[in-house]
Amino acid sequence: MEQDTRRLSDLARILLVVAVLVTAVVTHYLDTHGVFRVEDLTATEMSETLKWLDEFYRSPDGLQRPSGIVNDNGNVDFESISNWLFRNYLQARAHGATPDEAREILAKQIRDSPEWQEKHKQ
Repeated sequence: MEQDTRRLSDLARILLVVAVLVTAVVTHYLDTHGVFRVEDLTATEMSETLKWLDEFYRSPDGLQRPSGIVNDNGNVDFESISNWLFRNYLQARAHGATPDEAREILAKQIRDSPEWQEKHKQ
């Protein structure tokens, strides 16, 4: 019986060592290959991106909304912010895009939207 306990203990030690090694290898891989981490985002980046989105909404090349990301009724368009920033922008960043690349991806996605298509009919 004591020998069975020792074997289990040895097995537990081996599993612990394997778990530590796998964690070390994965951590090294993530650090080495520049995988995006949410903690890499800064408040400044998100503020600048929100300002960029507001300007793009106002611009002739964008959605041509005079009030930007504010609705016609004077309320902030939270649905647009959650869709474009918290879904699409963060997804682009998570796939390795720089902030500028992620904004360009966002601009392309907005240009593909029905609202943009309607406003830019020729």
